[in-house]
Amino acid sequence: MFRTFAFLMLILGLAGCADTAQRLYRVTGKVMWQGKPLESGQINFVDIGGQTTPASAKIVDGHFEIRTTQGLKTIMVYNQRDLGFNKAMNQHVFTNDVPAEYNARSKLQFEVQPNDNNVYEVGLPQKK
Repeated sequence: MFRTFAFLMLILGLAGCADTAQRLYRVTGKVMWQGKPLESGQINFVDIGGQTTPASAKIVDGHFEIRTTQGLKTIMVYNQRDLGFNKAMNQHVFTNDVPAEYNARSKLQFEVQPNDNNVYEVGLPQKK
């Protein structure tokens, strides 16, 4: 009897998870920095309402591809400029040159539509 009850609870729990799983949609794009493709970096798509997990993708030669949920997102852009090898740290050191107004304090937004044809292209810095 206990096994049957436990099995039913497991099935109901899995069914509930399937109902709440959100579909991911493809977004491709291009990030320009000071008129040139951003060589290396990261782009984050963060749900405005905080209802879904943020999505992140690498930017390589200005291009990225990401899968995320539909809806309005705040876009955060970071670059990774190599400052060279640091002997004391025994590794390469990187910096982010993109100002906080495009990442930590970003007002960049994009509405992800429920299809796989979303394109987000941005040139930074944006004119004020």
